[in-house]
Amino acid sequence: IILFAFIFILYFSSSVGLINSGDTPQYFTTESLMKYGSPNLAPFIKDPHFFLWPDSIEYKGSILSFRGYVLSFFAVPLHIIASGIYPLFTSSNFPSVVITSNFIYELAVVSLFTLFSVFGLMIMWSLIVKVTQSRIIASIVVFLLATGTYIWKYSAFYTRGALMVFFLSTISL
Repeated sequence: IILFAFIFILYFSSSVGLINSGDTPQYFTTESLMKYGSPNLAPFIKDPHFFLWPDSIEYKGSILSFRGYVLSFFAVPLHIIASGIYPLFTSSNFPSVVITSNFIYELAVVSLFTLFSVFGLMIMWSLIVKVTQSRIIASIVVFLLATGTYIWKYSAFYTRGALMVFFLSTISL
């Protein structure tokens, strides 16, 4: 448990919020599905973080993402949790030019993506213990995976990387 708490804190504290056209279409799709029951991203066009090009298309008055919608479905619980905990976050470590009225909530949502990676690593640890019969070997391997691979880099982005770590670990069971 200490190992996974450490990994979660490491990943969680590394989060930077929404940063590019790779994660903003996913974020706004989830928000749109939750608030409007539609994948149309047009209601968010005035948001300062609404940078979607080249990952969107305008079709019959709607703005739709090219990114997959499965991630948005799985992210709904993270958005719900973030709506309750975002007041615990601070923006004091970020430059004022990136702070918007919704920045803290967006940061909370993206930071919670670390849960997918950490749960996936926990499952990997369990699988390694089954194979090697050694908690020490499993802990070393998971620590190296957690800190020495792209799992860390993509754990706190609003992309499918963290979700893939979780799913690939789960189907390995």
